[in-house]
Amino acid sequence: MSPPSIAILGGFGTRSPPKTPHRLDGIKAHDELRRAHESLNLLKDLSDRLPNPDLITRTADRREAVRSSQIEGTSSEVDDLLTYEVTGNDEGMPPDVHVTKNYLIALQYGLEKFVKVAHQQLIASW
Repeated sequence: MSPPSIAILGGFGTRSPPKTPHRLDGIKAHDELRRAHESLNLLKDLSDRLPNPDLITRTADRREAVRSSQIEGTSSEVDDLLTYEVTGNDEGMPPDVHVTKNYLIALQYGLEKFVKVAHQQLIASW
């Protein structure tokens, strides 16, 4: 596969993805697919052993909320959000912690809706 190329558009450099191969190496693709399945099985086995798998998604959700809100210019961090959630007190917190918490609420709402719609779609297709 060829490396990505860089093009100059309007004075800014942009990266183009590598060209899509016209042919796939069936053996190589099969090996990659097998390794991906093995990795997913390992991940499932490990997550089944966790006493509370929500701890991982909970942290990931909060990181996503912090990063998304930072795009809009907020300055709170994951530790700030976790502290605010545990204590309910915003004393000493960046004022943006409320905004970041709202991003988290919106993310959780969107994920719940997505799961419901996806489940309905799966049931409807049976």
